[in-house]
Amino acid sequence: MSEQQLIDDIHGRLASELGFKVSGQHVRGRCPSCGEKEAWTSVAAPWVIFCGRANRCGERHTARALFADLFEQFSERFPTTPEDPNATARAYLTQERRFDLAVIKEAWQQGYLPLKDGSLTPTVRFPLWGNAYWERVIDRAAMPLLPASCQGKTHFSAGTRYRGKGWAVPGQVLEKRDQVLIVEGIFHAIALAMVGVKAIAAFSCQNFPSEWVEKYADLNLTWVLAYDHDEAGIKAIKKWRQVLQEQGQKTKVMLTPSQHLDWDDCLRNQAFEQEKFWLDCEYRGHLAVAETAMDYAFHRYRRGRQNYMLFAFEQAYWVCYADEVQKALGETDIHSASGQRVFVQAATVKKVSNCLPQFLYQERDDVMGDKWYVFKVSYQNNHADELISLEGSNLESPSAFNKSLLNKAAGGVFNGSKAEMDILLDRWFKQIKTIHSMPYVGYNAEFSVYVYQSFAIHKGREIPLNAEGYFDLGSLGVKTSMKSPAIVHGEPFTGEWFEDLYAAFGANGLVVLGFWTATLFVQQIRKQHKSFPFLEMTGEPGAGKSTLIESLWHLLGRDYEGFDPQKATKAGIRRAFNQVSNLPVVLIEGDHMAQVDHKQRGFTFDSIKPLYDGRGTGTLGIAKRGNDTDEPMFNGALVIAQNASVTGEEALMERIVHIFFRTAPLSTRAQAMRLRNAPLKEMAGYLPHVLKQEQAYLAAFFRYTEQYDAAFRAEDGVEQIKQRLIFNHAQVMAAVAALGLFFPQLEDGVGQVYQLLLSRLRQRHQRLAGDSPLLEQFWEIFHYIDEGVATADSRFMTSEATRLNHHRQPEQYVAINLNDFYEQCRKHNQPLLELQELKRQLPSSRTYKFIERKKYRSALTEKVSNCWLFARQVGAEV
Repeated sequence: MSEQQLIDDIHGRLASELGFKVSGQHVRGRCPSCGEKEAWTSVAAPWVIFCGRANRCGERHTARALFADLFEQFSERFPTTPEDPNATARAYLTQERRFDLAVIKEAWQQGYLPLKDGSLTPTVRFPLWGNAYWERVIDRAAMPLLPASCQGKTHFSAGTRYRGKGWAVPGQVLEKRDQVLIVEGIFHAIALAMVGVKAIAAFSCQNFPSEWVEKYADLNLTWVLAYDHDEAGIKAIKKWRQVLQEQGQKTKVMLTPSQHLDWDDCLRNQAFEQEKFWLDCEYRGHLAVAETAMDYAFHRYRRGRQNYMLFAFEQAYWVCYADEVQKALGETDIHSASGQRVFVQAATVKKVSNCLPQFLYQERDDVMGDKWYVFKVSYQNNHADELISLEGSNLESPSAFNKSLLNKAAGGVFNGSKAEMDILLDRWFKQIKTIHSMPYVGYNAEFSVYVYQSFAIHKGREIPLNAEGYFDLGSLGVKTSMKSPAIVHGEPFTGEWFEDLYAAFGANGLVVLGFWTATLFVQQIRKQHKSFPFLEMTGEPGAGKSTLIESLWHLLGRDYEGFDPQKATKAGIRRAFNQVSNLPVVLIEGDHMAQVDHKQRGFTFDSIKPLYDGRGTGTLGIAKRGNDTDEPMFNGALVIAQNASVTGEEALMERIVHIFFRTAPLSTRAQAMRLRNAPLKEMAGYLPHVLKQEQAYLAAFFRYTEQYDAAFRAEDGVEQIKQRLIFNHAQVMAAVAALGLFFPQLEDGVGQVYQLLLSRLRQRHQRLAGDSPLLEQFWEIFHYIDEGVATADSRFMTSEATRLNHHRQPEQYVAINLNDFYEQCRKHNQPLLELQELKRQLPSSRTYKFIERKKYRSALTEKVSNCWLFARQVGAEV
């Protein structure tokens, strides 16, 4: 891939995602921060996107930050060749880092680092001294497989000791009275060299390049401590500043514009070109090493000459009154030592809080429309930093804010005035970042991102949770408000458990694993296919259904089995359906018929039919919104796991793919137990591994669905089966076949699964053509008792006296009193069927069409009793 191709790809994304259009030598569109159509960048070099609203926004974003996926997989886009063994590293340095290779000359080379799986990943390597070197991994996809010896993305050669040492770009010469920046990383030093600034890389804020300081001690250099702008970096700056001062060396401190920017980031976003950039860096350095609030206020005053200042220092808010300073100074230079003494005598500082609340962003629930203001609170009492969410009413006054801190923070207090509160609000809300909060976990179709508690997957790339509690996708931020269900991030995927799953559960196990995996993409599948089937797992007690389900949940980072809808309220069921997206919802043991409050519960499987198409889970009124209602769509996939088979209306039964489990032989017990006892984190790597291959999986799934839909319809006798049944089974077959992306050894099992699903398809068709096994048994007993012979297939009676049919027209109708039926069963030694389940299934009878349940005067007893009425002939009326 050429650089021009990358530029074209950036323009394509700017146009599609932010509405950019060409305007002369620039392209213009929406700012990723404020959303206004005043952002611009260069047509020829779109590496930085600027917002033209200097006073209202003024943000700048790099193309790398907005479209990180375009800057990944360098080894695939720029592979090495025998003629150019450094091609990948060269592309990384020039396109990802924006370095001019003429500056670093031959100081680099392409290396390779062995990964845990035995493969090699390319690195950019910098020789140090002797045989020592430092290298940086190029491909982000390799990060999870890095050996323990790596420090994040970087690696030193074995045995490297860098205490007291440093690195500089080749050819850098230090001369008398030079100013030399001491930075942490090699890339930081290169970025500074790109703009003509001399620098030494110390490799870490914990290291001080004493050998360099000693070597050039006589040159009267000014050593500028410019470690990273974070807590560790500032702590190190204070430590090494004291060391330099004790050695009699000149020192300064400089910091980048924010803790989110390193020196190489400043190169990428062209911050070095800003007016007063270096003065601002030095000013931030003064503030960072201020020892007292008065010292801090002095540097603020010296820069801005403000008579009143509200500022943050040492995890607290302070105010400084400097009205008398200018008068006290007279002709004294404020920048002199005398000027600082005058300031200390004339100014007054006062603390107005014992903690430091910093506004981060507004969190918005796009479903319900609720908003919260999220603050990071730092403490003077050594309590860990916290994120707290406040409502607008908590910010109405100083007393309301103080009360909210007392309630939500760890002993936080705010004693500021109304004026000081107004200043903070004006500061905080000058530019508000809105983060989209999801009241569920899983897939957000609007932003094409999978969001869990601690990680997200966006367009094949894993996004870590940032320090502010959300996932930064470049042009937007998202988070989930759900603490449960909790999805754990697992260790790197290995797939070693697959053999145990196949050995323990055979083709059935592959069907469930395939369906389970397809649920991770169910919204994308429904978007194209308009539906996705339910999976029903039934079988003998002890057949291993629970073991399999719990193990599959471990693959998704969750320790769980499912929930029993018969033990849940309607609201509880609705919430269980709504709290996940592109994840399975498992209903367990929903077939028991314990006594329940039917007004509140009484769950029936017929009620879930709309979920097949991903339709609403139920309508809710929205508080404080008049007549507005909300009907969340079902964005998951349904698994039904129980001992008895589901029965219901034909429309429901057509939506189900059914798998029956038999008790496994003892020879597979060891594999099942290994699967069950495998640590959750070892198996949970499956989820991110699969999601990162979203596009490849969906392409395979849709291709296989067409293939197996045609294959099933070509089988003998299948032409009589409804298309919905065929397509449902083809989708599940495709889900199994698509597992080949992750398990190359799957090939042997695909044929078995095909025969299994073909068999289940035919059995489902036969089941829909007749009654359920329970109803078949009921009518068989009925005929046996009523007619004296077992004639389950009989449709008409002779004129013999009946024993169970209370109807006055027995040739056309059947009227059954169930109490009478059970009494006759006892007399004739017939099995007693489960009453509650029988009542549930009788309305779906196919042998005789159900009419109604009513009080009826019996032709046998001449008494009125509760009877179930059925028609023997189609079209018969009572």
